[in-house]
Amino acid sequence: MLRIGLASLLRNARLQKSVVSLIQRGGVVIYPTDTVYGIGCDATNAEAVQRLHKTKESPRTKPLSVIAPSKSWIIKNTKAKAADLRLLPGPYTLLLHKKRPAFLKHVAPGTTLGVRIPDHPISRLVKLIGVPLITTSANKSNQSLMTNMKTIPFEKGVQIVINGGSLKKKPSTIIDLTGKEPVVIERTNKKQQVKKRHATRARTARAHRVHRRVHRKRR
Repeated sequence: MLRIGLASLLRNARLQKSVVSLIQRGGVVIYPTDTVYGIGCDATNAEAVQRLHKTKESPRTKPLSVIAPSKSWIIKNTKAKAADLRLLPGPYTLLLHKKRPAFLKHVAPGTTLGVRIPDHPISRLVKLIGVPLITTSANKSNQSLMTNMKTIPFEKGVQIVINGGSLKKKPSTIIDLTGKEPVVIERTNKKQQVKKRHATRARTARAHRVHRRVHRKRR
């Protein structure tokens, strides 16, 4: 397992090339984001995605999200409009309709795809890779989120670990843009589990503010 500090990675072009090469060859990576630690791989590599499911002990049919290499990639492959992407980069996952249902079906079997661009240097690495990177929380299924490097929950199945220090303890907010109106889904990490605070139109004060912001930007 290759362990790298984020600061070292950002200032070392040779190290960046090595990490990019490992991921392009199917490597699984744990990495920091603007929310919690994620685990991922080249989203276009179906075999790598299946290995990631095995590592997380999650169902192979469970939909996953991706970090996009650019906004243009999102517009090319989903039905998103430029106005839908104004919250990016940021701590959000946008749920969007795919242009082709079969696109990345090994990642998200249905007609929708969750897409992120974190407001974090990891997005620069994904841009260098040139393909979307799977993004899912770096924990085994139904276990607590990984927010620091004190404990890595995987003994096998991970080739690269990027240490970004201690992070926030809340996953990204999901913005569902597949309907007529945007729906905000807040998630928490209470009692060692990730739970949806709600799955309908925003009811908490904070979620309501996000909802209004998204709705205003879509006009």
